This record gives sequence, C-alpha cells and structure tokens, in this order.
Amino acid sequence: METIKISDNISPVFYNYWRKFDSSIYNVTVGGRRGFKSTTNALKIAKKLIEFPNTDAIVFREHFKDHKRTTYRQLIEAFAMLGVKLKPGINYPKGNDIYIQLWNGSRVEFFGDVSTNFENLKGIKSSPSNKTRLLWFFEISQIRDEMPINQLVASYLTEASDENFQMVFEWNPPQNKNHWIWEWEQKIRERDNLNYLFVNYVDHPQELLEKWLGKLFLQEMENLKEIDEDTYNHVYLGQSVTSSGRIYKKFEREHHTVKSVDTSQYQNMLSAGVDTGFSDKWAVEVLMISKKYDEIYVAEELVFDHQGRKELNSLEGVKKGVSVDPETAVIKTIDFLQKVRDKYSRNIIVKVDGKQSKMMFDSYLMKHNVKGIIIVDLNKHKKLDESETAIEERINFGIIAINSNRLKVNEKCKDLIIAFEEAHRGKNGNRKDDNSTTWNDSLDAFEYAFLDWIKTAQNVMIRQGVSK
Repeated sequence: METIKISDNISPVFYNYWRKFDSSIYNVTVGGRRGFKSTTNALKIAKKLIEFPNTDAIVFREHFKDHKRTTYRQLIEAFAMLGVKLKPGINYPKGNDIYIQLWNGSRVEFFGDVSTNFENLKGIKSSPSNKTRLLWFFEISQIRDEMPINQLVASYLTEASDENFQMVFEWNPPQNKNHWIWEWEQKIRERDNLNYLFVNYVDHPQELLEKWLGKLFLQEMENLKEIDEDTYNHVYLGQSVTSSGRIYKKFEREHHTVKSVDTSQYQNMLSAGVDTGFSDKWAVEVLMISKKYDEIYVAEELVFDHQGRKELNSLEGVKKGVSVDPETAVIKTIDFLQKVRDKYSRNIIVKVDGKQSKMMFDSYLMKHNVKGIIIVDLNKHKKLDESETAIEERINFGIIAINSNRLKVNEKCKDLIIAFEEAHRGKNGNRKDDNSTTWNDSLDAFEYAFLDWIKTAQNVMIRQGVSK
C-alpha cells in the first residue's frame, strides 16, 4: 500500500480532533453542511479498520435506505483516499446488499430503523473471531428522541472489552431549538472522555474550500446568504434559526402577482399538485417552470372550501353555495385541468395526494379516455438532503423562489396568495397546521407540483442570485 499523508486529505480544522480520536470514547462532530464531518470520520474509521485486523464497525442511521448514498459510499471513497481500492464482489457486494469486508478480517455492517428497532440492534454480535471496536451514529438528529441512542450506547459500552473501542456521533443541527438533540448535546459535552468539534464550511482555509468545493459553490453560498440568510445560517452554519412568525416574509402581493406572463419562455409541460383534504379544503395548483429553470409561474388554481361552501376557480371566478363529495371533486378537477390544458396548449403532469384519490383519478381518466392529463405517483417524503425534513426543504425552496424574485403568481389564484401572506410557524418552529389554519392545503398542492424539478430549479436560482 502506498504511503498516504493524512494531512493531504483532511482540513487543518480537524487536526486536533484527529489526534484525540484514538484516546476518546465519544467522538462528536456537529455543524452545517459541507463541513467535511462525514469525510473525516469515514477516513478515520477506514484507517482504523486497516490498522486493526478482525475489527467490526457498525454504522447506524435512522433510515436504512439512506446508507447507500451516504455512509456506505463515503467509506468506500475513504479507503480509496488511503490508497486501498476496494473491489466490488470481493470487498463489497454488487447488488442491493451493503457491507464492507477487508482482506484482514475487518468488516463494516450498516443498520437502520434505530427509533423502532433499537432493542434488536442492541443484540448485534461481532463477526466470528472479531471485536466490535467502532460505532458510527450518523445524522442522529433524525432519530425520534435520545432514548434509542442511550440504550445502544449503554449496551455496547457494557460489552466493550477492548481499549481501542470508539464511538462516532455526527449531525447537522435541526432548526427547532426544542429538538431533543440540543439538550442531549449539552449533557454529552460534560463528559471527560469526549472529543468534540463544531465545524462549518467557512472554518476551513480558503484554498481548501476552492479546491474541494469549488469557486462556483462558494459563490452560490454568497448568493444564498443574500436570498435567504435564515436558510443559509441554518443549513450551512448549523444555527437554530426557526421561531414563530410569518414564513414567507418577503412575499408581496403587488410584487409577486401578475395578470399574465409570456408563456413562450416556459416549458411545454404543466405541473399540477392536488391536495385532497376534506376536513377543510381540496386544492389544485397548476405551475409552469421556465425553460432555464429560473422562474416559476403559478398559472391556475381550483379550491373547494368545504367549510365556506364555495369554489375558487381562477378560470371562472368564485362560486358560492358549492358542496362537493370526493367523486364530484375528482370530476370537477379533471374538467378544470382539461380547460387549463386547452388554454395553455400543454399537457399536465398531476401529482395527487392520497392513494384512494389517485385511484379515482386514474379510473375516471381511463373510463372517459381523457388525453393530455397524466397522473403520476406522489412522493412527498422525498428529500434533497437527508439532514432536512421533506416539508422543510419544500418550504425553503418556496422561500428561495420568493426572496430571489423568481416566483410569479396569477393574480386570480387568490387562495394561494393569501396562503403566502398568512403562513406562519407555531412555537415548535414547524409550519402551523391545525384547526386555526386555512392555508396549508393550497401550499401543499403548490409544493407537490414542483417536486419533479425542485433540485434543479433551486440550484439554478441560488446560482443566479436575486433577480433585480
């Protein structure tokens, strides 16, 4: 194996953390994204697995499926950075299974479902002839509370019989200051055997940032700071910034609403989201994305207000005394979407919330041979980054689109306009959604509509900065 200088692969910010790692049972890294926490921890774990034959490392995170593109990939890359190129089919499987097996008997196993399955995880035994010397708890702020963590730690510490036993904890701080992780962090920092580092990308030398992240990324961060300083401070500086109050603070009716747009600048497919709630509202929002992915236009809206017994239709105005059952709502929604399709001469991709409602849409479209309206699966739990909840990422994207002046709303989409003006967070820091709110349904429908291109559009908007 070729000689590798560790200093070539980690930032000077981590030098002291790296030195203290082997003499500390608790190794903790906290901070915003792109701080190189995971890269450094993966390198240290890989190095130890090479140096100590017959060592088991166990990696925990809340959602098992997320290992493959995070911890699993990072460890394979870490071995490569140390001059050890692992071979598929020999050191790790070619299929969907994930594990790492080294020539010296050392092995890495990956587990999930920590919140609900921690009792079984406590019973995991080392591989034959091996000792468990490493535990890596990844993104632990996703776990429901501290109890599973405490139970697993207590179990493995009891069984640990090797002086080279270490645990690694890392996470990106959640927005909500009431999250359990803040109190747990304070308790763990009182330990004598703790190796702790809070780190953000801005803490690293500029030459390393340009080498590892690139000048484009650094410029985008400056743009994000201008567009939405709260999101920047939370996501990249690891700060708790959420408080109760209005969410879309820079939304202004006179600035963000329009009578019409030049549709030739937009793509030839419409996107619609349907929120099928019946306790309050049934909402449909139809969006267009520009050809450059740098502007959203909310073109049309249909809302059935069950409590107010009225229909808000951007094509036909407000109708009072309207009461609809689910079947009628589906029929009227499809009729509305057909008119939108014809008005803009564009087919529509539609995401419907709820399996039963989607089945009703599919059945009607097939029975009546409706063309140009395509119902697709909705995955509202999909996330861009596993450190953030799906709803928060959708909210952040809405804020970015508004604050960068890249959202335009048809002035006739009155329910969504009011939603942007009134949406606020409760005391827990989450977007309020209870009997006192009337605006979540149109916001949900708006968000479902942009899920297909949220990542592309967000990157473009941040890269280009505020539209003057």
